[in-house]
Amino acid sequence: MPPALAAIAAGTPCGRCGVELRSHYFVANGHVVCESCRERLRGSGSAALGLGLGAAVLCAVLYYVVYLIWHSNFVLIAVLAGVVIGLAVRRGAQGSRLQRFRFMALGLTYLCVVSTYAPALMEMPGVDGPLHAAVRSLYLPFLMLISMKNPVTLILLGFGLHEAWKLSAPHVVNVDGPFRVLAPVGAAHGAVAATTDA
Repeated sequence: MPPALAAIAAGTPCGRCGVELRSHYFVANGHVVCESCRERLRGSGSAALGLGLGAAVLCAVLYYVVYLIWHSNFVLIAVLAGVVIGLAVRRGAQGSRLQRFRFMALGLTYLCVVSTYAPALMEMPGVDGPLHAAVRSLYLPFLMLISMKNPVTLILLGFGLHEAWKLSAPHVVNVDGPFRVLAPVGAAHGAVAATTDA
């Protein structure tokens, strides 16, 4: 343990949440943290999914608002979705290095982007309704890849997925501990005095 951390006494505040340390503490990237913050630094699958899903819905809503107001396709939504969703998942994952969080970001970005294909699919013959359009949008990129049509759409989707993968990379968090806090100086003197009197 570094010498600077050997003198941490009970009552020292956690470097993240400010709660007073009473028995044990951890050191995360050089900062003293409590046990609760250490658990949060491990990441949460539900938090990552919730934040990522919220970001995906937000991006899809933004696309449809632009579409309804200006009647044009906001083609850069793929890249924007990758950035926003990647960062959201990373925030929920915190310091977890599990690859599932990065695949989660990829999946949410893909679903968000292909959901924006529905208006164009609705205008195509043979599409019976929104549900049919939604199902077809799931595999439309694969059809475009096979037929080599709409390369710009595929390139933007690729950029979006790349950003989601890159930005969902976990924070590098090195946690050491647990270490035991020292008794406050006053409490230590009191214990010595009580022992002497006895």
